[in-house]
Amino acid sequence: MVGTVSGVLVEATAAASPASVVEIVGPAGSGKTALLAALNQRSDSILVGDRPRVRRIQSIPFFVRNMISLLPVLLRTYRNGARPTRQEMVMLARLKGWHLVLGQQASKSRGVIILDQGPVFILSWLSEFGPDSLKDQIAEDCWNSVIEQWAAVLDMVVCLDAPDAVLIERINARSKSHTVKGMPRRDIRRFLGRGRASMDAAISRLAAGGGPAVLRFDTARRSPDQIADELLAAFGLSRGDG
Repeated sequence: MVGTVSGVLVEATAAASPASVVEIVGPAGSGKTALLAALNQRSDSILVGDRPRVRRIQSIPFFVRNMISLLPVLLRTYRNGARPTRQEMVMLARLKGWHLVLGQQASKSRGVIILDQGPVFILSWLSEFGPDSLKDQIAEDCWNSVIEQWAAVLDMVVCLDAPDAVLIERINARSKSHTVKGMPRRDIRRFLGRGRASMDAAISRLAAGGGPAVLRFDTARRSPDQIADELLAAFGLSRGDG
C-alpha cells in the first residue's frame, strides 16, 4: 500500500505499486470517462476492474453468496419498514464482496486495475440515495470491517472535479442523460455539493482504515491527456507498457 496523500496535488507524485487498484471518482461532468479512455490509449498495463453484474451467469454465485451474508442487514432493514430496492442490494453485494475478487485479480496481474463505481462511489451512493436504515448499518461493526478490507485492496483514489459553472455547462451540453440535466442551476449546485460531501466522507472512512492515497485534479485546468500523463508517471508506467 502507498501512503495517504492529503490536499490538492498540483503534480501527481505518489507511486502506485504493480497490480495496484485505483478508483476514479468525481461529480457528473468531471471527466471520468474521458480520463479512462486517455489512460487506455497510453498503456496495455491499464486494466479495467469489471464490476460483477446481476445479468451475467458467471456473477450469480457472487451475488448469491453475498446476499446470504447480508441477510442480517436486509432483515433489519425490512423490520424498519424500508424495503431495499434491487439497485441497493446490488450495491451492497458489490461493497461486501467485490474487494475479494479484485484482490485475487491484482495478485495475478501486472500494472494498474482501474475502477469505475468502486467503493468510494458505492459508499457515496448509499449515503445519498439509500434508506436511512442502510445508512445506519454502514456505521456498524460489520460495515467497518468491510471498509477495512477495501482499504487493504484499494491503493489510490483519483478525484476529478471542476467549478460548478463548468460542470453545469458540461452536464447540460452532453447528449448523455442525467438526473439533474436541465434543472435550475441552484438545484444542480446543491446536488453537486451533496455529492462532493458524501464522496469526501467515503474517502475519509477508507483513509481511516489505512489507505488509499488520494490524488486530486481540476479538470477545468487540465485536459484528460495531461492528467493521464501525470497518472502514468505516478503509476510507474511508460506509454505502451504491456
